[in-house]
Amino acid sequence: MRDAIKISNRFTVGPQPIGQEFEQLQREGFQSVINLRTNGESVEDKDAPLPREEGHRVEKLGMSYHHEPITVEALHFTQIDRLRHRIKVAPEPIYIHDDTGQRAGAVVVMHLGAEEVLSGEQSLLKGEERGYVCEDEKLKAFIKHYCNHRPRG
Repeated sequence: MRDAIKISNRFTVGPQPIGQEFEQLQREGFQSVINLRTNGESVEDKDAPLPREEGHRVEKLGMSYHHEPITVEALHFTQIDRLRHRIKVAPEPIYIHDDTGQRAGAVVVMHLGAEEVLSGEQSLLKGEERGYVCEDEKLKAFIKHYCNHRPRG
């Protein structure tokens, strides 16, 4: 997978899969795909499937699929809590993506931060140690706020 970041044995984040990358995910043993792209979100590769098409393709390959569209502008705690629940019940390993992997990495960093009772700053540092660098200041601020104010576990 191009530009994918393996954050742990459970989670890999990255950009929108295209072409034969869905089959590659299956060959690499992924059990679930979680798509964070919005329905109308443009991506660099114009051949990227729409979320519904992606879901059919992923499920046809025998993997679990969930579509939970999120945007940096409209992030809220309830949405991240819902995603964290989905992550907890999804078969592992999980590939989580958006158009670039930035939001996907943020979701995993927040999930691990809450699981491991880390502050927002500690969560970001842990993400950086594992290859995820949050480049969006608004997203970084949300990660810190979420990890500093959300119940753990």
